[in-house]
Amino acid sequence: MSAEPAALAAVVARLENPAVNLAAYGSVAFPLIGILQAPVLTLLSLSTAMSKDWDSFVKGRRLMYLVGGSLTLLYLLVICTPLYDAIVKGLIGAPPEVLEPARAAMVIGLPWTFAVAYRRFHQGVMIRFEHTRVVTVGTLLRFAADAVVLIAAVKWRILPGASVAALMMVVGVVTEAVYVGLRVRPILSGELRQAPPLQKPISLWEMALFFIPLGLTPLLNQLIRPIGSAALSRLPDPLQTLAVWPVISSLSFLIVTPGAAFNEVVIAMLDRPRARASLRRFMFILMAAQFTLFAAVALTPLSHLWFARVSGLNAPLANLAARAFILLLPASLLSPLNSWFSGTILHARQSRAITAAMGIYLGVYTGSLWLGGALIPPGVSGIYVAVGGSMLASMAQNTYLYFRSRPIMAALQAEETTDEHR
Repeated sequence: MSAEPAALAAVVARLENPAVNLAAYGSVAFPLIGILQAPVLTLLSLSTAMSKDWDSFVKGRRLMYLVGGSLTLLYLLVICTPLYDAIVKGLIGAPPEVLEPARAAMVIGLPWTFAVAYRRFHQGVMIRFEHTRVVTVGTLLRFAADAVVLIAAVKWRILPGASVAALMMVVGVVTEAVYVGLRVRPILSGELRQAPPLQKPISLWEMALFFIPLGLTPLLNQLIRPIGSAALSRLPDPLQTLAVWPVISSLSFLIVTPGAAFNEVVIAMLDRPRARASLRRFMFILMAAQFTLFAAVALTPLSHLWFARVSGLNAPLANLAARAFILLLPASLLSPLNSWFSGTILHARQSRAITAAMGIYLGVYTGSLWLGGALIPPGVSGIYVAVGGSMLASMAQNTYLYFRSRPIMAALQAEETTDEHR
């Protein structure tokens, strides 16, 4: 999944009007779609943590249908009413040439939200019962569907770049959702049905109380892009910086994805005997691997090769992207740490702390953009303000999560010590 933004940027950059379409999709349509579908992303964590028996699964599935359907209706309301102009023109302040390509991309993206909700909830069941290979195969099928759309787009050039990007994402996620729905059936009728009922059943209300703050977290996270887009739109050379931002962020996301995915591993496995030490060792391995790979790209000519040859940016944009990408290097260390702290907190079902941490990120990021925009020297690209603010916000978020997870870690260590002395 993390390879998709990089692949999209590379294809869109090779179609007509690349700067306009990169800005339309990467800095307007994709952030708005992300906001509208944000709460469904945490259905993966909800299902991984809660789908321990059939009763809990049924209640969680009911919640999934409610959230996915409601957000799809909200999405339709935004793209079919004056809300679109109010948000894109008024709040984001996007350049005029970006408005209609971004709207067309959002129309194509309508099925995205419900497909993501369905897929992520049932993937949580697979992770809970250790069928992760099925998840991997589904991802490969999604890549294959993506490739078909992108190859067709480059060959026949029927749609503008922003619309191609939206179509690829929709076709990919629907393909994966259908596959996951078919492959989860034996697990539901077998292992889940046979799982012993919980001694203390989880009510639908308790599940909703766990989900609501958790669902707000990616919503706050998705606000990062439009806030960044709004700031970049008001800084010098907005079209260039709006075009570069999704390209460098997609490459960063591609590299740090293993660290981000570590969150679900922690949630699913932390309650096993002596799992804490093994998970912590694996976290350090992830940090070392991601830092090495990130540095190999950011600090060598590989960055210029990626942005110019793979992503298809012209020379000025490729040079700007390569310089800004160096500032994202700390993300390679921060993503595994974030997953370690967040997974521990969610294991203890303290989901409000995750929301508070994202609120801290958003506050620091917004403040950094405001201060950076006021202090940036003339002639300096606003992309450096966005990247630097993002890293400062990540550090603040991780600091908060560290202190909130410490009591939980101490309790787990005490429990392990007690078990060893029995």
